[in-house]
Amino acid sequence: MHAIADAENEVPIVFFITSANVFEKRTFGRLFRELKEKITLCSGAKYLADSVFDSTDIRAELHYNQIKDVIAINRRGFYKS
Repeated sequence: MHAIADAENEVPIVFFITSANVFEKRTFGRLFRELKEKITLCSGAKYLADSVFDSTDIRAELHYNQIKDVIAINRRGFYKS
């Protein structure tokens, strides 16, 4: 199950179910589109997510919609030069 929920009230806003082999990051676009159809996003809203959603594309989409990203940094594949 993939979902976006209101963290303060612990209420799911949008969700859907896929097979287990679907990579979570690929579900962001669909969830976010459905979220924008259901509610009006206010400036200053926050998007909390784990490191699987640490992506330049996802962060750009959130910033474009004036949403602050609070996404854990994915350290896999990160190497200091």
